[in-house]
Amino acid sequence: MHRDDDLIGRVRQSAPGSYTERDGGDWYVIGPGETRLAEGFSNRRSAHECLLWLAGDPVGAGFVVERQNDLFCEVRSRRDSLHATVWTKEALRAFPSARELLVASDQAIP
Repeated sequence: MHRDDDLIGRVRQSAPGSYTERDGGDWYVIGPGETRLAEGFSNRRSAHECLLWLAGDPVGAGFVVERQNDLFCEVRSRRDSLHATVWTKEALRAFPSARELLVASDQAIP
């Protein structure tokens, strides 16, 4: 099985209703309800890995938050050092367990 096929299988298992997509530019992550959760991925693999990270799947453990505010987090992939944006409120609605990944302890996001 191809590596991307493995990731797609993990997404279906760990984040049902979520997927990656692009419309000619960078890849982005769509969550349940057609909500854009993250964007700015130069390759689909990184978008899948970030989605798995948000969903708490260990396959996606290679992301770190570099900068954050109440609207978004800039994340970096440890694998390829590429940056992307995660929309905090939208991502937390889809994956409430990602709060400790995305929100600093002194930051209040409803």
